[in-house]
Amino acid sequence: MLNHNSLLKLGASLVAIEPGWSAGFFIREDLILTAGHCLRDRPTVLEIHTRTGEVIWGRIVAIDSEVDIGLISVPRERHKATPLSFLQEPLIWPLFYFEKSPISLGVLMKETNHNGHPFEVEYGHYIGDTVVPGWETDLHHLKVYSRKGFSGAPIIHNDQVCGMLVAGNDWGEVFAVPSKYLQDFIFRKA
Repeated sequence: MLNHNSLLKLGASLVAIEPGWSAGFFIREDLILTAGHCLRDRPTVLEIHTRTGEVIWGRIVAIDSEVDIGLISVPRERHKATPLSFLQEPLIWPLFYFEKSPISLGVLMKETNHNGHPFEVEYGHYIGDTVVPGWETDLHHLKVYSRKGFSGAPIIHNDQVCGMLVAGNDWGEVFAVPSKYLQDFIFRKA
């Protein structure tokens, strides 16, 4: 489970994107990462909600439809963001599957939750990497609670982003783009 400081850092990085209320997170003070399908058929200027209740305006920079990644730029001086860092080593199935709660998923909520936080954290575990029809890359297969609006949420391990949620089902299985693809996309597009 995330400790208090980790929860505060995660909460300060999360955003919700309107219209449609999808998830995203800061990777730099002026850049937000989200799922590409959350940006399709949207206006190029988006309303971004932060944990503190601020509303800032963002602009779509790039979308990679094959890997399902989107990048949004925001004015640097308009908010206080806490960017998340990326896990450098790959997830390994035997090690992570048997740990109690190796991954967490953070999502900004429309209302404050029962703990008084304006975000929600779900815990789960890594099952393995898999190929999902419709995606050009392998995806992390995870067992964690998810629902509509969670796409674009960061998947966290050891306080670092190990992936980003892009798909899920009603049985608690979700699929995330691994951090190596996220970092490559950022390097090419940011």
